[in-house]
Amino acid sequence: MAQNQSIEGHEVPALDAGPSAINIEQRGDICVVHCQGRLVAGLSVDHIHKRLDEIRRSKCTRLLADFREVPSIGSPGIAFIANIYTCIVREKHGHFVIAGATHVVQRALEVTGLSMLIPVVEDLGSGMSALTSQPTSPLRR
Repeated sequence: MAQNQSIEGHEVPALDAGPSAINIEQRGDICVVHCQGRLVAGLSVDHIHKRLDEIRRSKCTRLLADFREVPSIGSPGIAFIANIYTCIVREKHGHFVIAGATHVVQRALEVTGLSMLIPVVEDLGSGMSALTSQPTSPLRR
């Protein structure tokens, strides 16, 4: 837990992202990234980088991000999504879909312009359908 700070003699609560988790599951040729908790300031950057490295090293060219359990998102979460987009879509010429985003997360995606680049669907089933209807990447062997 983050420790409080003292500013000009006043105790100010430190930012605490609370418990968060990012887990990767392989379902056939689709990677499902399950995100839980608040993806905001205070989140372990090390944890995010490890998951991004796993995604980069994988042969995955279709990725579904499960955001059903993400109530809010800040710059670390937006950076995580942008990095997944770069890795899967731009570098591997694959497909990336976000499923189950809350209104708060959807709004953040709209404000940053990511919703113009990444399809956002209501649930995992819709996300799986969207990804399975896409042809596999020509780079995938």
